[in-house]
Formats: sequence, structure tokens, C-alpha cells
Amino acid sequence: MPVRLSPTPIPVNARASVRRKFYRVAALYSLLLVSAVVFGQTGTGVFLGTATDQQGALLPDVKITATNANTGISVVAITDAAGYYRIPGLFTGEYDLRAERAKFAVEIRPRVVLTVSQEAVINFALKVGQVAEKIEVGGQPPLVESTDSAVSGLVDPTQMRELPLNGRDIFQLVLLQSGVESTPSAGPSPWQKGGLAKVAVNGQRPTANNVTIDGMDANDPAFNVSPGGASGEFLGVDALEEFRVFTDTFAAEYGRNAGSIIQTVTKSGTNRLHGSLFEFLRNSALDAKNYFDLADQHIPPSSVISLEAVWAAPSSAIRLFSLPAMRDFASGWASRR
Repeated sequence: MPVRLSPTPIPVNARASVRRKFYRVAALYSLLLVSAVVFGQTGTGVFLGTATDQQGALLPDVKITATNANTGISVVAITDAAGYYRIPGLFTGEYDLRAERAKFAVEIRPRVVLTVSQEAVINFALKVGQVAEKIEVGGQPPLVESTDSAVSGLVDPTQMRELPLNGRDIFQLVLLQSGVESTPSAGPSPWQKGGLAKVAVNGQRPTANNVTIDGMDANDPAFNVSPGGASGEFLGVDALEEFRVFTDTFAAEYGRNAGSIIQTVTKSGTNRLHGSLFEFLRNSALDAKNYFDLADQHIPPSSVISLEAVWAAPSSAIRLFSLPAMRDFASGWASRR
């Protein structure tokens, strides 16, 4: 006769213990996520400066508002007793700056560009007048960093879009900075196999570079060289906004490596729906023979196909701006004889 076995009931105390452990693990992961967000703020920019009247006297209690032109998000700061203000933690992009104080006309600085890790000095000279009166001042902050002694170079969106990239490897643009040399034979790494994936900055080892994406560690976990993947390249040109390469005398806040700090920032969504789609193709059928190819032999077959899609969508209900990106990569090569 078949024997029916009834399941053993779980004691109430055991269920409560499992529930408590689950809550503790969930709380621990929440703390880790918060710490990751705080750590990931590296790469943001800063607006700072002073507010004065037309005679040059420093003005306290001036309201400075920085509004992102693409998202509409605003951040407010008030000048202190010395007329000084500082707005940190801003993402890259164009900002509309506004300075206002009672009995003074409002001064507006439209479309001021803030780049990655930049400290842009914007000084306001308010004119006595009615609050309803508005004075618009054009011009961009100076290119010379007057508040930082670090030696760095910016690779802006125009360079990323217009300069040729072999295989769409964005890491090639690091070579635009002085003191940076490619070292493709500097040692093996199982995580990247690209020809330019290692660089030496000012004579330092290729392992002395620190690459971050939105402030997060993006280095090779085994050899601490530049990021890579199955393609052997640093992909995602359309997903990145810009990046800055610090090569010397950078601040201790970056830490970790003595060679260089390479800070990349991703694009953000905006108030409108937009996106892009492209295909990159390299095929030996489109190539001409080089000097070493035999006249009576076909060119060895080779093919590189890359598909990338980027789209941005806002969510005004919770002020969330997302920009997902994806890329499909395939390649095949035959050796030359």
C-alpha cells in the first residue's frame, strides 16, 4: 500500500528567524547601494564664484540658481557673508544661471557649458534696479582652470563624433593628450585583447591608470589596465557624453593610481524622447591590397560588424531621465600568409 507522507510544518520561530535574516540582508544591500551612489559622484562639475554690485562690493544673500537646460532640474545656492557661492555635484551639460537679490536687477547667464570635473568660475556683478528687470549676459567661462593646478585634457562630444576611430574604440582618443603613449605589448590580460588597450602616461606603467565611468571603477579586475571585453575595445561611443584625462598634479581626492585618471561620463536623458541607431561595417570585400599582398592572391577575408542603439526617455512624474544603450559586436579575421 502506498504511504502518504505529510510535509513537516515549519515552526513559527524558524519562519520569523528567516524573515529577520532577509530583512537584515535587504538593509545591508540598501546601504551598499547608497554608498555606491555617493561614490559615483566623481566626475561631476562645479559652479563657483562671487556676487558683487557695480562698485565691486561683495553681496551676501544673493540667490544663485543653476538650471539644467536639457532636464529643467534646478539647484540653488546662497552667497555667504563674503559674497561667495559654490554649487557642486552638477552633471555635464548646458546650464542657465540666474542671480537675484532684493533691490537689484536679475542677472542671467544663459547656456553656460559645464564639462566633466570642471570648476567653472562665474562671477556676477548685479546692477541696482527693480527685481522685475532682467539683464542677460553672454559668454562662456574661461578655458584656463584658475582654481585647480591639475594638468588635464577634455575630449568633448565634437571630437568623439568627428574623429575617426578604428573599430569604434573610444579609448584611442586618450592619445590626444600629451605624455600618453600606446603600449600594446606591455603584458597579457585575459579581459582585453585590443591593440591599443594599454597606455603609459608620462612614463608610468600601464597599470597605473584609473578608468572610471560616472565615478565607478571600470578597470581590468585582473591586471588593472584599461577596460575591454570580448571585442578587445572600449565600446559605447554614442552612450558616452565626454571624458577628461588627468595626467599630472591631480588632487588627492582621485587617489588610487599615479599615472592618470580617465573620467568618462555617460549621456543622460532629457525632457524629450530621442535616440540614435547606427551600423559600423568593415569588410575585406571593400578593401584594397596593401604593399605585402600578393598580386595573384585574394585579400584574406575579414569582417567587423557593429550595431549600436541609444534612446532617451523622460519620466516627469518622478523626474527620472534614462538613456539605455546597447551594442552588438561581431568580428572575424583570417591570417595573412
